Amino acid sequence: MAPNPKVFFDMTIGGAPAGRIVMELYADTTPRTAENFRALCTGEKGTGRSGKPIHYKGSPFHCVIPGFMCQGATSRGATRRAASQSMGRSSRTRTS
Repeated sequence: MAPNPKVFFDMTIGGAPAGRIVMELYADTTPRTAENFRALCTGEKGTGRSGKPIHYKGSPFHCVIPGFMCQGATSRGATRRAASQSMGRSSRTRTS
């Protein structure tokens, strides 16, 4: 069995490098979710039907708890809608 893939976010604060977050994707137990998240990290899906890019680049974090988690979103869930389109869903995902 192949090892689980890893992806990363290179972080900036005010345009200055602030470090890298490396994440292991559990493709062994959630293969579809892992692949969708990986594609959002690489941006390889290009743009969605709306013409908006399908990736996380430039998405801000609004909550950071060191050693625990980072939480982020785009305005009005644009990335989630684009991700939903890239996964073949016609409806929007819930953001609550």
